[in-house]
Amino acid sequence: MNREELIRVLEKGFTSEWIKQSGTPDYKIINLVQESFLPDQMVESLNKDLQKAKNRILKKRYQRFLLTSLSNQFADLLFYTSNEGKNVNPSTIREAQEILKHKGNCPIMPCIKPK
Repeated sequence: MNREELIRVLEKGFTSEWIKQSGTPDYKIINLVQESFLPDQMVESLNKDLQKAKNRILKKRYQRFLLTSLSNQFADLLFYTSNEGKNVNPSTIREAQEILKHKGNCPIMPCIKPK
């Protein structure tokens, strides 16, 4: 997986869930969210994991599914932490990231910028 592919998968998952919650896409929010993640490190982590896989095609499908699921969950959490999307800022983004991370649902490390 390359950086552009990763961003496409994450953005699609996030945007679809965000629209379900808020009714409208907000590209300022999408850009702010993108800036808070570490896509190059995520790609490296995913590709290392893919190299270890016995069935790379199946593993790649699983990774796409996982990324979509995580971005959907993140959109839900951000909508919740940001007062239904009214207060999206670095603090509410970080709060949503930490909730997702502590739920144990994010096996792709590192994925977020350090505090």
